[in-house]
Amino acid sequence: MTTTNSNTIEPNEPKSFLGIKLKAENVVLFSCILFTLIVGLLPVSYGFWRDELYYIALSKHLAWGYVDVPPLMPFCIAIMRKLFGGSVFAMHLMPAIFSAIILVLTREIVKKLGGKLFAQTLALLCTMMAGFYFYHSSSLTYDCFDHLFWAFCLYFLVQLLTTENKKYWLYLGVFVGLGLMSKFGMLWLMFGVVVAMLFTKERKYFCSWQFWVGGIIALIILSPHLIWIAQHQFLTFEYLRNYAQNTAQLTCVNFLIEQIKVENPLSLPIWILGLYYFLFNAEGKKYRLFGLAYIFIFVLCLVQQAKFYMILPIFPVLFSGGAVFIEKIAQKFRSIYFASAVYFFLLIIVGLIILPACRPIFPVDFAIKYLNYMHLYRSGDKNATEKYSLGLLPQMFADSFGWQETTDQLAKIYYALPAKERAKTRIVTRNYGEASGIYFYGEKYNLPMPICQHLQYYVWGYQKLDTYGTVIVVGTDNLADQQKKCKTVVQVGQTYNKYAVPYENKPIFLCRGLKRPIDQLWKEGKNMSM
Repeated sequence: MTTTNSNTIEPNEPKSFLGIKLKAENVVLFSCILFTLIVGLLPVSYGFWRDELYYIALSKHLAWGYVDVPPLMPFCIAIMRKLFGGSVFAMHLMPAIFSAIILVLTREIVKKLGGKLFAQTLALLCTMMAGFYFYHSSSLTYDCFDHLFWAFCLYFLVQLLTTENKKYWLYLGVFVGLGLMSKFGMLWLMFGVVVAMLFTKERKYFCSWQFWVGGIIALIILSPHLIWIAQHQFLTFEYLRNYAQNTAQLTCVNFLIEQIKVENPLSLPIWILGLYYFLFNAEGKKYRLFGLAYIFIFVLCLVQQAKFYMILPIFPVLFSGGAVFIEKIAQKFRSIYFASAVYFFLLIIVGLIILPACRPIFPVDFAIKYLNYMHLYRSGDKNATEKYSLGLLPQMFADSFGWQETTDQLAKIYYALPAKERAKTRIVTRNYGEASGIYFYGEKYNLPMPICQHLQYYVWGYQKLDTYGTVIVVGTDNLADQQKKCKTVVQVGQTYNKYAVPYENKPIFLCRGLKRPIDQLWKEGKNMSM
């Protein structure tokens, strides 16, 4: 009698690793994920930057909302701090993992569109080698949450259009709700999708109960935050109303150019072909919704003067469409496969060239020389989305510098005061960045939590400061304004770091005796803009 070993691997069966079949497409995916995790968690850092420090501060005051940030991200940061501590590495675990998940979803989108190994590889490289992807895989911002939930929504939309199974509206409702609890940018995707439905056969879903129940699910998930907004004088809406006023208005052409720049410029043909495939190709028209959604989101961003990166999370599906379209052409013209090998190589090379402009790779002085030499940044350039000039480094790098030195100075000034006066002394800052930097680095000095009239710090209030208290003011060079508010004003220091954003290099004032009631001054100084 002949026995058969059930563990014998058939000749044509792919080998497995940890129970996962090592097919070529899985090897490609794992390689891309590994590269993403290395980029995201590379132990090279200039420290936490302004927004990261702000989000860490929010995580120390958990609530159902904040003026400019929904509650999900601070809640997740609080968990990560509890589990892994507050190191840069620990805080960057989430964005790195989220970026890896986006790659998995991108691969799945390509497969649902009918793409094989070639299309999967092309779409993954275009997504992975994009400048904004490098940035969001290595920086803790609510944008990394936003991009993740957009990716889930795009995946479920592909499933819906492929299978016409209405249950996917329910899944979409969950991830739209979670997306809105991370960033209101999800509204841009929903606007694009719903308006696009009016111009496609998908308008039939307006008559399905699953579509409306999905919307209700999203609203239920978002409702605690909406209640928080209502309980706090609708400051979030005031912030959103002021948002556009601090955004540099871009023309249609400049808006498009900024998208090309923050993506890998060599990926431009792929996502343009993706648009063509969805809008005009006979096979791709089944997914026409995505092409129209991109157009409507693009127009909305221009009308709303939104920052150009609001539309970027939709690009994985455009890359997927373009990759599938090229693969279909390559099946007829085999020579395209050989030319593509060169294109893949150039795509990777260009990605590696722009990588140091998107996350810290080099020592700071060499980084400045590299960015200027490669024309990736010109020292002194104006910020692309706001209305001020920068210094030696791009803002996301420059905003990591100066906080430690400022806090060191403040600690010396604070502890030089008599103990009795020190008990009634508060540190006042001009914006959330200064407040968050001092809050973070001041813990080791046991400094009082800074007070500030900007964004969420305004809600947290003035920390028992009274009319007779002393304030140390940071972040303004307006001596006359301080003299209007206080009886005595003395400059006692100067913040300076050559790598910091220039507008953060300001005097430090020691002010005593408020001339008017603190309640009145506090309300007058409210700042709900960026």
